[in-house]
Amino acid sequence: NTTAYVFYFASSYQLDKLQETINSINDEYYDYTKELVTKNNQLLENDKKYQYLSLLTAYSNLFLYYVNNEEKVKASYLEEALNNFRNTLFFPASYSSVYTGLGIVYYEKGLNERAISNLNKALSITPNDPIALEYYAKLQNKLQNYQLTISKLEKFKNLIEYPDLLFLLGYAYEMTNEINKAIDTYNLTYKLDPKLLGNGYIALLRLGDIYLTQKKDKEKAIQTYNLILQVIPDSIAAKTKIEEAKNFNPNSTENKSNTKKK
Repeated sequence: NTTAYVFYFASSYQLDKLQETINSINDEYYDYTKELVTKNNQLLENDKKYQYLSLLTAYSNLFLYYVNNEEKVKASYLEEALNNFRNTLFFPASYSSVYTGLGIVYYEKGLNERAISNLNKALSITPNDPIALEYYAKLQNKLQNYQLTISKLEKFKNLIEYPDLLFLLGYAYEMTNEINKAIDTYNLTYKLDPKLLGNGYIALLRLGDIYLTQKKDKEKAIQTYNLILQVIPDSIAAKTKIEEAKNFNPNSTENKSNTKKK
């Protein structure tokens, strides 16, 4: 499923070998494409290696979109990824990763209906594809369709140990006032992301806010914010939250919460 492609490039990026990996894929892709010139369409459609290389090329452009900061460069990578994914539709559609990729591109372009359509196709092929589920939940939460997120993700809560996905479920619980379920899910998110590399960070911030404003438990809130400082000692957000908690008056209507990653 899609996870293999995502973590392949993420690992290359962490090893500082992303460009080397992408160059190797591109060389193999274009060399192999030359060999296909003499093949007819029927052979091309059944050529698994070409499908695999096409998907790698598509996901490489999508990954470059996420790791670049310059808007024009990002836009070009996203457009190239879209073209790559569209090309894979010439093949018999047996991979959820094809439709997940298209769903992600359309999500980033703000084309919500197309994104949902393609993500649903991906999930019809591989119902527990974590990346497809993640972007499905991101989009439904963005549209405030929290119950759709909950109904979809609850089926796989005990099967997928993917912290960013569980965070989205916790957020949907919080927004629908299922506070105890939100607490349990945010805690699980942190348990699976103790180094706070993903949404474990935001999960702790939101968890602290719940303890403070919903449960009126200042000490528990401060303990939760301090978990962030154990990993990220210079976190401005965590330090600010601790000060807010110390000054928190449960009977006041002026308490404010601002959960942002800093």
